[in-house]
Amino acid sequence: RCRWLGEGDPAGLARMPAAALEDLAARALAAACGDGAGRPAGAVHLNLPFEEPLHAAAAELAQLAAEPWPPAGPLQPPSLPQPQPLPHTPAGQAGTAPLLDPDRAGVVVAGPWRGAPGGWSGHLEALRRWQRRSGWPVLADALSGLRGQLDLDLVAGYDLLLEDPPPALQVPQVLRLGPLPASRRLQRWLEQQAGCQELVCEGEPRPLDPLGVAQRQWCGGLASWLAAHPAAAGQGQPRAASPSAPSAWRPAEAAVQALLARELGGEGPWGEPWLARRLSAQLPPGLPLMLANSSPVRDWESFSDPAAPSRPVFAFRGASGIDGTLSIACGLAEALGSLVLVSGDLALLHDSNGWLWTHRLGGRLTVLLIDNDGGGIFEQLPIRTDPADALAFERLFAMPQPVDQLALAALHGVPGREVASAAALETALAWALQQPRALLRLVTDRGADAGARRQLRTMAARSLPLL
Repeated sequence: RCRWLGEGDPAGLARMPAAALEDLAARALAAACGDGAGRPAGAVHLNLPFEEPLHAAAAELAQLAAEPWPPAGPLQPPSLPQPQPLPHTPAGQAGTAPLLDPDRAGVVVAGPWRGAPGGWSGHLEALRRWQRRSGWPVLADALSGLRGQLDLDLVAGYDLLLEDPPPALQVPQVLRLGPLPASRRLQRWLEQQAGCQELVCEGEPRPLDPLGVAQRQWCGGLASWLAAHPAAAGQGQPRAASPSAPSAWRPAEAAVQALLARELGGEGPWGEPWLARRLSAQLPPGLPLMLANSSPVRDWESFSDPAAPSRPVFAFRGASGIDGTLSIACGLAEALGSLVLVSGDLALLHDSNGWLWTHRLGGRLTVLLIDNDGGGIFEQLPIRTDPADALAFERLFAMPQPVDQLALAALHGVPGREVASAAALETALAWALQQPRALLRLVTDRGADAGARRQLRTMAARSLPLL
């Protein structure tokens, strides 16, 4: 269990005074070692932002490479101030008076679902009641469990809509559910909203607002939050004159989804955005899905089909990186009876020993390997230099590995097939889903896919109706 979460300056570590860095290190050390007041030693989690660009310019890199390295001396441990006991944040909810008005405009931002399984039906019904009363659209994260709930008014393309959001998408109120979605564009938009934001979580006492813009975090769950409102807040329809009934989000969402259906429909273009769109609609309804870091979960968030069937979706974005990807999928397959894992090649290779678990599985596991020859997520970050040879991008960031993953799976007794085209996907998927364990390898071009994502974002911004 994580003992403490520490945050560096959001503007970047280079902006932090030395004293602030030392204090952050000391508090992390205190949490890791135990504070002597009943808190045991254990792991801590530090979020350490680095400002962009993520490295020096090409000329500076060349200058550094030409300078001789100083002779190495003995390694000295850093000198830290005396660790102080950590402040203890009491659990529970602050206050009971509702902060949001359903008769005024607003939106719901639904992050990853982190409640107990038994609380899901009550959470879903409470959200339906609030939307019927307020008329607020729901910006639904791919991990919220809400996509595919066709009786809800959902916005799935918010990450594309907020690339350059028009003023009409500003709102005076936001109801946030659960942890913050990973979309940086959504986070930036939330920081820009001047009105009230209330965060409702399902029994989580830890702070879930790293942006620091929510007026309150209600820990008792959405059903109890709604019950604390006046009776009219959870019943009836939006007032006809209420500005919350008509919403600029709806035509914007419709325009973006029409664009994605046109650009990612049919048999191509073959690539990771296309795969997210096709797989979301083609996988059987209700079949549990796990999305590995880093590109698969982000592509599902931006490009999956909002009209696709509802299904449980799991990911560990921001929690464990690519550690244990295959082993976690095996555990989910065992617990749920069946699972499809969508993973990149580095994430799957990083936990290739997880194939050993498959011999003990009672559940069915299908792995869809998106093999883009390395870390495709880095193609989407401002890392490449001009000239390109100023930085060894392939060696330091992409890190392609010459491993035949079909052969590696076969060594563990797992059959596999190569999927060479969009036309072959349906047949290969039907075969794989009938096997106790199977691997499908889909080769993509990470450079071309990064360009396709940028193009789709540009097209989405241009496709928005006049709002």
